[in-house]
Amino acid sequence: MMDIEKMKRINALARELKDHGIVSDYDEAYKQAEKMIESGMETPPANEEISIKPYSEAKQNTGGLGMGFDALEIKNMKDKIDAMEQQMSMIFMKMNEIISEINRLDKRRMDSPIEVRDPKEVEEKQREMQTSLKKQEVEPHPRSGDYKPGDVAIEKMFYFGGSR
Repeated sequence: MMDIEKMKRINALARELKDHGIVSDYDEAYKQAEKMIESGMETPPANEEISIKPYSEAKQNTGGLGMGFDALEIKNMKDKIDAMEQQMSMIFMKMNEIISEINRLDKRRMDSPIEVRDPKEVEEKQREMQTSLKKQEVEPHPRSGDYKPGDVAIEKMFYFGGSR
């Protein structure tokens, strides 16, 4: 079982490795820190120099970014950008096809002969439709309650005789 002090040292070393860009992700940093502490190589030996690159040199190695990106990350970003550019060009081509199709349909619509109707004919047809609707009046259904008091005698509805 690992003691708490050892875990604290591993976490601190892993954080340092990640912060200095020696490893790409925290899991890898934790594994490497654990190996370093297990082997007793937590801090570099006094006779070994640590080479710290100046900012200008780091900037040159990363293509002028100075952010600590390695070549693989830059290549991946470039590939993603290239893929996006291809997708955008495909979208633009499809948009241009759609626009040309719309223009072609508009032109065909403009060139086709248009049937012009006389407004009097339209009014006559509307009147005919209205009169035909009026003629089709529906007789009320007996259950709809369209009765007048004189239509039915109360004597027929209620029994006023004696009880048996």
